[in-house]
Amino acid sequence: MRESYIPSPADEHYERSILGFIQEAVQESESFLKAQPNYDKIDKSRRAIHSSRGVSMTSGLSDAEANHTAKAAIQLTASLTDTRPFWEYRTFNPNVKKTVEILGKIATHLWLQNFWDMGQTDMIRGCCTGGSSYAHLTWNTDKLDLDFHAEDVRDILPFRPADNHTIQTAEGVILRRERTVNYMAARYPEFAEAGLLVADRDGSTANNTNTRFARLMERLGSPFHQRLFGSQKPAKEIPRIPTLDEYTIYLNDRRVNKTKMPMYMGDWHLDPVDDCALCLSSGTPHELNNWSYKVLPGQPVYLNKRLIIATNRAVLYDNTSIYWHGLYPFPKLTLEPWDDTFIGKGLIWDVLPMQQLLNRWLRVMDNHLQKWQQPDLFADKNSTAQTEFNKINTARPGLKVRFNPIAGKGIELRYPDALPQYLVDFGNWCIEQINTLSGSHDMSNLTKLNQLPSADSVERIMEAMTPEIRLRSRILEAFTREFAIITAYNIAQFKTVNERLAILGPDGVTEADFDFDPGTFLPDYIHAADFNERGQPTPEAAARGPLPRYDRTKETMRQISMHIAPGSLLSASEITDKLMYLTLWREGGMDLESMLDKMGIPNVQQVMMRLAEQAAVGIGMNQPRPGRQPSGQQMPSAKARSDGSGVKVSESG
Repeated sequence: MRESYIPSPADEHYERSILGFIQEAVQESESFLKAQPNYDKIDKSRRAIHSSRGVSMTSGLSDAEANHTAKAAIQLTASLTDTRPFWEYRTFNPNVKKTVEILGKIATHLWLQNFWDMGQTDMIRGCCTGGSSYAHLTWNTDKLDLDFHAEDVRDILPFRPADNHTIQTAEGVILRRERTVNYMAARYPEFAEAGLLVADRDGSTANNTNTRFARLMERLGSPFHQRLFGSQKPAKEIPRIPTLDEYTIYLNDRRVNKTKMPMYMGDWHLDPVDDCALCLSSGTPHELNNWSYKVLPGQPVYLNKRLIIATNRAVLYDNTSIYWHGLYPFPKLTLEPWDDTFIGKGLIWDVLPMQQLLNRWLRVMDNHLQKWQQPDLFADKNSTAQTEFNKINTARPGLKVRFNPIAGKGIELRYPDALPQYLVDFGNWCIEQINTLSGSHDMSNLTKLNQLPSADSVERIMEAMTPEIRLRSRILEAFTREFAIITAYNIAQFKTVNERLAILGPDGVTEADFDFDPGTFLPDYIHAADFNERGQPTPEAAARGPLPRYDRTKETMRQISMHIAPGSLLSASEITDKLMYLTLWREGGMDLESMLDKMGIPNVQQVMMRLAEQAAVGIGMNQPRPGRQPSGQQMPSAKARSDGSGVKVSESG
């Protein structure tokens, strides 16, 4: 295996070398992003969303706007998130079926309880303005829970990527954050005491560039503006809100242990510690967390990627990544990908010129309206004094003007000519083009299927799906597969048996939680080499004991697949499954509890208890009901009555 080109902590002048490497990696990655087609439209799109623009240089003219770009972005975001884009874990190994069931339920709990659905909404917004966005899946040490945040495409810097569809093929990924010095001092007090957390800039003014003057000065390269607001200014000159750059860097470092001694990666007690119970019971060395491991000579040093946390002046952490999955924790979502760009196309980039055209048309109409409200005024200077002429306001009701008809021509009001009809209709054409180019028009057609679910609900959804919508659905499904893989690893690594019991009750515990390696739902023996021809652990495996948890987790995940039914973006597959479950239950091939759970009925256990109580007193569902009996071939649908008296529910074929 080739030697790594990344500086090692064991190298001489390590600090200087690794900081230089980080700066070069940041510059290379940022240059790669800025070289992408239409990268400059990201900031323009965000300003367009917020209707941010410079004040008109010509006073008295209209500055009216109708922000249909923001409306299209909101409609796209709402339509692409008004679904249940969830997945299902499956396996053919009966030994891990209970594990698969727990993974699915915990994932659902995280999605709903930890507001992950709002994170997905932020990602769709990022695709509207930036082309791509990233899901940052982390272990939050403050909340002691799994977390999910959407990251801006400009904050994730890919280091030498080899694929436009995923970031997992890159040599590294850099997450850039602007932090206050106080935040970093609280997070890393030992570096603050050493004076290594030095501000890079003043955040109170450095970010104040969202003005026409600031953008103009930035383009012109004003020395005065650069002195005050540029990145090269000394932080001590403006000490109000000092900030610095924090880099979280994941690297694919392929170096191996070339020494003759084992290496202890992560956090270990190599020597006895007085107040450590494990030191007294198990001795040393022992790991302090579940992501620490021992590297024997000749083995890869960084099993799950190398993680470096640094500022521009200090290295805060350089060790192994804490995640068992060994992936970059940034699934990439690009809803409109192209083969010649890494970030794809923003969903509203094409509508920016049409929005400008619409605004110009609106100002023409507004200026024309003001001409009618306050028409032009002409007068002979000999018939009307200058002071009297200046007092005339043609928009004022009941206007009275005095002039001398002998001295010259009197006052004349001149109204504008009528606008041609094609110009009057031009605004509607612009709005229609904005909706068409963004795709929000196609998504709005889906909302007109107001009888969902109905007999032809699935067919109507599929018919209403344009090729653009179907493509975005497939892209979301592909993104969700990578998201689901990382989530499954994180659940296996960080969700303890106590947490699973609190969330799922007895269903959150398996037999594997009480075997030779208690507290985890991972089987002791999962590798094929650990079993003989009768399916029993071999004597060698039993004598060795269970392999490390991260090793068994990877083998377990190899036997689990993530399934997303086609069309899940628009819930078409979910409706089909519900119809199937309902029909099976009516035919006696499905139990009532499973059917209710599939329908999403809350408090299924309470419903079952109440049904049993009703059955005990002679109230049951099998009693005949008036009217035509349901056919079981369609879901109930609500329709308005012809006489306008309300709605009726129909379930018959």
